[in-house]
Amino acid sequence: MSTNARPAPIDRQHESNERADALLDPISSVIERVADLIAPGANGGDDDANDDDADDDGDEDDADEDGDTDGDD
Repeated sequence: MSTNARPAPIDRQHESNERADALLDPISSVIERVADLIAPGANGGDDDANDDDADDDGDEDDADEDGDTDGDD
């Protein structure tokens, strides 16, 4: 029996799949971010792509979701 035995083909394929997944994860993340910039909220992201606050009602009153400007939601 040889000590330099090659891994079974299924093992090599599994390793190849893991490497491919590791490469695709960051790419998928970038694609999702770009898609959210193009169509905000289409992929389940923040509906307000213009800022990082929780203001999803379309105005710019910093997370004031009820429509007035007193700061509560």
